[in-house]
Amino acid sequence: MLPPLLRVLLGEPRLAIEYASAYAALLKVDVAGWKAQQMRRLGHLLAAVVSIVLAILFAGFALTLAAATGSGHWLLWVVPVLPLTVAIAASWKARHTLPALSAFPRVRAQVAQDRQLFDIKEQNDELRT
Repeated sequence: MLPPLLRVLLGEPRLAIEYASAYAALLKVDVAGWKAQQMRRLGHLLAAVVSIVLAILFAGFALTLAAATGSGHWLLWVVPVLPLTVAIAASWKARHTLPALSAFPRVRAQVAQDRQLFDIKEQNDELRT
Protein backbone atom coordinates (compact mmCIF):
# COMPACT_ATOMS: atom_id res chain seq x y z
CA MET A 1 0.00 0.00 0.00
CA LEU A 2 1.35 3.42 -0.97
CA PRO A 3 1.51 6.27 1.52
CA PRO A 4 -1.29 8.82 1.01
CA LEU A 5 1.05 11.61 -0.06
CA LEU A 6 2.68 9.42 -2.69
CA ARG A 7 -0.72 8.32 -3.97
CA VAL A 8 -1.78 11.95 -4.40
CA LEU A 9 1.50 12.84 -6.14
CA LEU A 10 1.16 9.96 -8.58
CA GLY A 11 -2.55 10.45 -9.13
CA GLU A 12 -2.63 14.24 -9.38
CA PRO A 13 0.79 15.63 -10.42
CA ARG A 14 -0.89 18.96 -11.21
CA LEU A 15 -1.55 19.45 -7.47
CA ALA A 16 2.14 19.01 -6.67
CA ILE A 17 3.08 21.56 -9.33
CA GLU A 18 0.54 24.08 -8.00
CA TYR A 19 1.77 23.45 -4.46
CA ALA A 20 5.40 24.04 -5.46
CA SER A 21 4.53 27.17 -7.44
CA ALA A 22 2.61 28.57 -4.46
CA TYR A 23 5.67 28.00 -2.26
CA ALA A 24 7.86 29.67 -4.91
CA ALA A 25 5.59 32.74 -4.96
CA LEU A 26 5.59 32.92 -1.16
CA LEU A 27 9.36 32.59 -1.08
CA LYS A 28 9.70 35.30 -3.75
CA VAL A 29 7.71 37.76 -1.61
CA ASP A 30 9.76 36.99 1.50
CA VAL A 31 13.07 37.22 -0.37
CA ALA A 32 12.12 40.62 -1.82
CA GLY A 33 11.37 41.96 1.66
CA TRP A 34 14.55 40.49 3.10
CA LYS A 35 16.63 41.92 0.23
CA ALA A 36 15.17 45.42 0.69
CA GLN A 37 15.88 45.23 4.41
CA GLN A 38 19.48 44.13 3.82
CA MET A 39 20.03 46.89 1.25
CA ARG A 40 18.80 49.51 3.74
CA ARG A 41 21.14 48.10 6.36
CA LEU A 42 24.04 48.11 3.89
CA GLY A 43 23.29 51.75 3.05
CA HIS A 44 23.38 52.69 6.72
CA LEU A 45 26.66 50.85 7.22
CA LEU A 46 28.16 52.53 4.16
CA ALA A 47 27.09 55.94 5.44
CA ALA A 48 28.63 55.15 8.83
CA VAL A 49 31.97 54.10 7.30
CA VAL A 50 32.15 57.13 5.00
CA SER A 51 31.28 59.45 7.89
CA ILE A 52 33.97 57.92 10.11
CA VAL A 53 36.56 58.35 7.36
CA LEU A 54 35.50 61.98 6.89
CA ALA A 55 35.62 62.61 10.66
CA ILE A 56 39.17 61.22 10.83
CA LEU A 57 40.20 63.24 7.79
CA PHE A 58 38.74 66.49 9.17
CA ALA A 59 40.29 65.82 12.59
CA GLY A 60 43.68 65.45 10.88
CA PHE A 61 43.17 68.76 9.08
CA ALA A 62 42.14 70.38 12.35
CA LEU A 63 45.26 69.10 14.11
CA THR A 64 47.46 70.27 11.25
CA LEU A 65 45.86 73.74 11.19
CA ALA A 66 45.99 74.02 14.98
CA ALA A 67 49.69 73.12 14.94
CA ALA A 68 50.44 75.48 12.04
CA THR A 69 48.55 78.50 13.38
CA GLY A 70 49.19 77.95 17.06
CA SER A 71 45.54 78.42 18.00
CA GLY A 72 42.85 75.79 18.22
CA HIS A 73 39.76 77.67 17.17
CA TRP A 74 36.51 75.98 18.24
CA LEU A 75 35.35 75.73 14.64
CA LEU A 76 38.31 73.47 13.86
CA TRP A 77 36.90 70.89 16.28
CA VAL A 78 33.22 71.29 15.37
CA VAL A 79 33.81 70.27 11.76
CA PRO A 80 35.04 66.71 12.59
CA VAL A 81 32.24 66.26 15.14
CA LEU A 82 29.52 66.66 12.50
CA PRO A 83 30.46 63.58 10.42
CA LEU A 84 31.14 61.70 13.64
CA THR A 85 27.56 62.44 14.73
CA VAL A 86 26.29 61.20 11.37
CA ALA A 87 28.41 58.04 11.77
CA ILE A 88 26.95 57.37 15.22
CA ALA A 89 23.39 57.89 13.97
CA ALA A 90 23.94 55.70 10.89
CA SER A 91 25.52 52.88 12.87
CA TRP A 92 22.68 53.00 15.42
CA LYS A 93 20.15 52.89 12.59
CA ALA A 94 21.97 49.96 10.93
CA ARG A 95 22.06 48.07 14.20
CA HIS A 96 18.37 48.61 14.94
CA THR A 97 16.96 48.11 11.42
CA LEU A 98 16.73 44.36 11.67
CA PRO A 99 13.68 43.23 13.60
CA ALA A 100 13.87 40.56 16.24
CA LEU A 101 11.76 38.32 14.01
CA SER A 102 13.39 35.58 12.00
CA ALA A 103 13.92 35.74 8.28
CA PHE A 104 11.21 34.50 5.91
CA PRO A 105 8.29 34.56 8.39
CA ARG A 106 5.59 33.71 5.81
CA VAL A 107 7.44 30.66 4.53
CA ARG A 108 8.13 29.45 8.07
CA ALA A 109 4.49 29.86 9.03
CA GLN A 110 3.34 27.98 5.92
CA VAL A 111 5.79 25.14 6.54
CA ALA A 112 4.54 24.88 10.13
CA GLN A 113 0.93 24.75 8.92
CA ASP A 114 1.79 22.10 6.34
CA ARG A 115 3.64 19.98 8.88
CA GLN A 116 0.69 20.20 11.22
CA LEU A 117 -1.68 19.25 8.39
CA PHE A 118 0.45 16.26 7.39
CA ASP A 119 0.74 15.16 11.03
CA ILE A 120 -3.05 15.25 11.39
CA LYS A 121 -3.51 13.31 8.13
CA GLU A 122 -0.92 10.72 9.20
CA GLN A 123 -2.67 10.27 12.55
CA ASN A 124 -6.03 9.82 10.79
CA ASP A 125 -4.52 7.29 8.39
CA GLU A 126 -2.99 5.36 11.28
CA LEU A 127 -6.36 5.28 13.05
CA ARG A 128 -8.05 3.86 9.93
CA THR A 129 -5.60 0.96 9.62
